[in-house]
Amino acid sequence: MLAATRLGDYTLFAGGFLDKNASDAVDIFYHGRYLRTDRLSEPRGLLAATSLHDLAFFAGGSNLETKNKSAAVDIFNATSGTWSVAELSIPRDMLNHGR
Repeated sequence: MLAATRLGDYTLFAGGFLDKNASDAVDIFYHGRYLRTDRLSEPRGLLAATSLHDLAFFAGGSNLETKNKSAAVDIFNATSGTWSVAELSIPRDMLNHGR
């Protein structure tokens, strides 16, 4: 229940669950080798990921423990190596599951 996307030479895996505990971890690989772990703005699983040009987007999701859905969109810029945060119009999860 994590999200993954490829961005040029980067591959990013974000969020997910360990039992009912949501994760905020983003594991970043570069050329197939582990580079570092960054953090989402809030822990969540059932999020969606996509990339465009030099940006990776991790959107929505939920936290099973609190039962809260998220409106957060965490954006990784591969050129600068920095993160920013935006918001969806409404909180939701399972964006890429055809619901």
